[in-house]
Amino acid sequence: MSNDDAPRAARPAPNSQTSDAPLAGLLEYLRPYWAWLVLIVVLILGEVGTDLLRPWPLKFVIDYLTKADGAGIGRRVGLPPWLWGSLPRFLTFVSGSLVLIAVAEGLFSYYSTYLQTKVAGQIATAIRRQLFAHIQRLDLQFHYARPTGELVNRLLSDVRQIESFFNDSAGSLVEVTASLIGMIAVLLWMDWQLTLIAVAVGPFVYWVTASFTTVIKRTSRVQRQCEGQLAAIAQETLSAIEIVKAYSREAFSDELFERQSAANLKATLAAAAVEAKFSPVVRALMAAGIATVVCFGVVRVRAGILSAGDLWVFLSYLRGMRGPIRDLSKNLRGLARTQVRWERVHELLEMRSPTDDARLVAPRFAGRITFTDAEFAYAAETPVLQGVTLDIPAGERVAIIGQTGAGKSTLVRLIAALHEPTRGQVAIDGHDLCTLEPDSVRQQIAFVLQDTVLFRTTLRENIAYGRLDATFDEIVAAATAARIHEFIAQLPQGYDTEVGERGATLSGGQRQRVAIARALLRDARILILDEPTTGLDPETAREVWEELKILMEGRTTILISHQPHLALDMDRIYQLIDGRLVETPHGRERALGVATGRG
Repeated sequence: MSNDDAPRAARPAPNSQTSDAPLAGLLEYLRPYWAWLVLIVVLILGEVGTDLLRPWPLKFVIDYLTKADGAGIGRRVGLPPWLWGSLPRFLTFVSGSLVLIAVAEGLFSYYSTYLQTKVAGQIATAIRRQLFAHIQRLDLQFHYARPTGELVNRLLSDVRQIESFFNDSAGSLVEVTASLIGMIAVLLWMDWQLTLIAVAVGPFVYWVTASFTTVIKRTSRVQRQCEGQLAAIAQETLSAIEIVKAYSREAFSDELFERQSAANLKATLAAAAVEAKFSPVVRALMAAGIATVVCFGVVRVRAGILSAGDLWVFLSYLRGMRGPIRDLSKNLRGLARTQVRWERVHELLEMRSPTDDARLVAPRFAGRITFTDAEFAYAAETPVLQGVTLDIPAGERVAIIGQTGAGKSTLVRLIAALHEPTRGQVAIDGHDLCTLEPDSVRQQIAFVLQDTVLFRTTLRENIAYGRLDATFDEIVAAATAARIHEFIAQLPQGYDTEVGERGATLSGGQRQRVAIARALLRDARILILDEPTTGLDPETAREVWEELKILMEGRTTILISHQPHLALDMDRIYQLIDGRLVETPHGRERALGVATGRG
């Protein structure tokens, strides 16, 4: 079979950049909140402005103490004589300025922080909602190839990092950039020569920051891959905990988890080591810059070019720059980590399934199912179904038998549009399923499977899963027909009783009856039964089958079963042999032999 015949699984969209997703795509989520963002920037600039004013009251105090007559106080900024000439007025002005600056800065900080948290939460909610909906709609080929734990990790942890970036780093980047620009502008205005000496260390700091950011991005990407693999191991083990315990493989799982934990720790330490080396280098460069300014500043003050208060402002700003530069480097590291997380989210959002193409909504089905030379393969080299041709009239009941792995479940997945044939056609009432919206097809099919899946919610909602708009009376009627109503009615909370994960608080027979009630409520013209009584004791299996026979009345039914007596209740029996469908002889003894593997 050629590569063109391979299953059309979820695939990257054309021209998608899954390995280096542009942050521009992430910033698109900001568009609905542009007005709030403008207000946040204004508040941040207000906070920066008040922060720049903080050294100035003490500058005036130093100038007042060093030159009490007020002559020549400051080259650029001075106070009017009526303040210099009165100690009470001067002290009132200075103390009032300190208090007003602190209050204003606090108000700006409070409202900007609150709005940043609000907008970041809304952006993260939008991304998480879109990602969750998109993952659900990717085809089964995609889900078969991806560990569930990794997907959950991207949905929760990666989006949480993106939220943290918008909540903390994005606003902080604006703040520290504005602070640095503001400080440098004021210093240039006061003494441009001393300012040039002070900022000479800037290029070195920038070069160090850029170099470390590249390395941090690389180590963060490795760390996130290790975290995803660790989450996948944990999810897979816990979801199959019954098998783990049944085979006493706790120690094996411990070893596997411990080995991956060690790899994750190694990657985490590697990333932390890079970040830990960054801050000391920057601090050393900043200390060298301040020492240089102190030396030259004292000379400028002695020459009468600056006042002692001016030098205090210089040193305050330079000392204050350490915080913004440290935050800038921290935020740039956060930006690098966020880009790695966004790449992982963007990769999933860019995945496309064949069913994403524009398709028609399925009409109301009567229930005729036809296969025309249909083939299917999960991998191009190993076909599962070959040349399947089948015509099932509406309302007919058909059993599909065969050895384990023969492709029986794959065949019914084609009917449910969970897969598409790699060649040939599968149609319902003459409509090729490849031309119809899968959801509109599945809404007209009811399922009762061997592994009945119930959700951690109430019995009422589990039954209504078959049809979400069903009334309570309809739910009760379906439960009564499935012979589960009396059991539910005896429970303390009745239909509002919550079941455990996957229905663990119910017996196998009770879970199957809930599934039957769910299928009855759906009232679909097509019914698929995949080993519906396997795992049940004989008495419970017999009762469940009698209830299923009621459900089958008037519906096109496809039964997959290894149990001969169930197949013999159907109108026709087919056997899958090496991916090819063969109808069994009409003799019941012969059919019985085929069903048990003796014929």
